[in-house]
Amino acid sequence: MPVKRPASPPPANAPPLPPDLAALAELFEHLPEVAFFVKDRAGRYQAVNQSLVERVGAGAKAQLLGRTVRDFFPAELAERY
Repeated sequence: MPVKRPASPPPANAPPLPPDLAALAELFEHLPEVAFFVKDRAGRYQAVNQSLVERVGAGAKAQLLGRTVRDFFPAELAERY
């Protein structure tokens, strides 16, 4: 049960994904039953697929990038994710 909470926009200076990781992210776009994401060391989403976007009730990938699981799920679930 996703929870939409206000969050700051993703940082403008977020580095692009390395080419090999970008290719992997593209692969997961073709697996709609799999939620794919890459997080940085602070737990912020750096890459997500459409499946995860839909699961959290967001309208676009950009709404997840730079944010954390706590921005979308209640604390008791976020701790497990």
